[in-house]
Parts: sequence; structure tokens; C-alpha cells
Amino acid sequence: MADLISRFLYHTERTLIHRCVFLTVCFWSITLSSFGQGDAYREFENVFPGNDASVVTCLMQDQQGLMWMGSDKGLFSYNGYSVQQHLFSLQKSRSVINGMIHCGLFVDAIHLYLGSENGLLVYNIETDSFEKPPFDLHLDIRSMVVFEGDLWIGTLNGLYRYSFKKRSLEDVTKRGNFVIPNKAIYVLLKSQSNVLYVGTYNGLCYLDTRTGTSHIIKLPVVSLKNSLLVNSLLEDPIRKCIWVGTEGYLFKYILATRSIERVSAFDGNSIKSMVLDHDNNLLLGTDNGLYVYNQEKKSIKHVVHDSRDNKSLTNNIVFLGNNAVY
Repeated sequence: MADLISRFLYHTERTLIHRCVFLTVCFWSITLSSFGQGDAYREFENVFPGNDASVVTCLMQDQQGLMWMGSDKGLFSYNGYSVQQHLFSLQKSRSVINGMIHCGLFVDAIHLYLGSENGLLVYNIETDSFEKPPFDLHLDIRSMVVFEGDLWIGTLNGLYRYSFKKRSLEDVTKRGNFVIPNKAIYVLLKSQSNVLYVGTYNGLCYLDTRTGTSHIIKLPVVSLKNSLLVNSLLEDPIRKCIWVGTEGYLFKYILATRSIERVSAFDGNSIKSMVLDHDNNLLLGTDNGLYVYNQEKKSIKHVVHDSRDNKSLTNNIVFLGNNAVY
């Protein structure tokens, strides 16, 4: 199976800064026909990481515009022309060298923090080398965010807070006043109003660090066979809401009223990732292709793989990158 990342290229006169980059993860060969595709999301350019990397879970961009990709085979970079793999050299174990990276963020201009299945990896893009992490946390890290000057870490076994100033690590889930729906944390979001949202294996909550309390946001599901896994969170400054993507549902959490609505058009979809494009369309990466949703126009475009077209979406399991630059 070819190892692929699909990167969308606009075919109008737009600069690189306005391009929306997204990733397609290939697990198996599947052939579907596209329908409802607009011209803007018609053609894709395939980038091959090589080295058997078939799953790309996160995409970061540094100040120089270089793209960094976390995958099931470690860290890769892409300069627009070629892909380079960056091997982890502090450990001898091959599973660590080529292990799964779930998330990443730049904590400063040169240090890229990577959440992996084996804990935290720290990569220095200036020296092209991995450094010793500031703390030992050998857990599966799924999400990280810098919030109130500290590094908050979502793992499959709890929420942790690392103080850069004190150089100390705290297990937040052991606090009695922090009630989290589930200890398995998949996504963290820092809002513009300085609130930390936590998406877990079985629901959503937000933390109020001023009062030291947490608040569970009840998600209005129609039916629930298993746990309500929150895959993705996205703040929408135009619509003043938080989009909540789960296994089976899309929700809109309205910030002003703290009320939540279910967008029934996406019931049944596993929403793995979300991002806003330059036209403020909501792009939804699912295991059923890419959706382009415009709430005001009440329009939904569905983009899926077409085996007859080598410039189509390469696979129907889609992760989106937000092109975030430190």
C-alpha cells in the first residue's frame, strides 16, 4: 500500500499562507465516487513520506514555513519539495525510534514537543537532534497545549500539568475538585477567553483554573451504544462557538449561552479533525472522507476518494492540519 499524505493546493491566485493543508491516512484500499465536490476542493497533491509511514496524525509549521509531520513511524519534515525523516537517537529501541507520534507543538522558536506512545519527545530543529525531555512521563500522550504559561498534557491515563517555571509535573486528575468524564484524554483546546477544554473517551469538560474547578458539558446524543469519545475540538471566532467532533456526532457549543446543539446532518460520522478554511467553511476530516460545511448557506460538500483520478483524495480517512506557526 502506498504511504500517502494528501495536501490540497488551491488552483487560484492564492499565496502559500492561505493554503489549507490536510492529511489523509491510508489503512486499506477503498474505491468510492465523489459527489458534491466544488472546484476549490477538486485536486490534491500526494506527498510520500516513505519508510512505511502510513499514518500521519499531526502537522505543524515552524517560523520558516517548514512543515513537520508526526506519524506512526516517527517525525518527518517537508520543505515543499522533499520529505526527510528525523530519527530519535537517544534510545536504542527501534520501537521508540520509529514509534507513533500523536501530537506536537512548538513551545518556542526551535523546540518541537511531540506526544508519542512512549511519552514526550523534544526535538531541536536548529541542531537537528532530539534532546532529553524536561520530565519523565512514560504514558501515551494524545494532546498538548500551553495554557497560562504551563504545558498541559492529555494522556490515556490522566491530565498532567508541567510548570516551566518550577520545573515540576503534576497529575491534575488526582485533585478532588477536578472532575473529568474519563481519564483517557484525546484532545485539549485553549480558547481565546482563556478556558481549557478537555475532550475525553467519554465526554467533554472545561477547567476554570481561577476557581480550581471543572465543569462537565453534557452532549445531547440520540443514542449511545458505547462511550462518547471526543476526537476533536475547534474554536470558531466567527460563529463564537466551539465545534465538538466525536465518534458519531458533531456538536456546536455556543459560548455566550453555554448551550450546545447537535448538527444532525453529520450523525454517524467519526469526526477525527476539524479546521476552518479561508472562507470560514468548516472542514471536517472523517473516516468517510472530507466534508465542507457552511452553516450560513446550509451547504455541505462531500469529497471522497476516486480511484480513477490520481489527483483525488487518496483515502477516505482524513486528518486535518491547522498550519499553526509559533
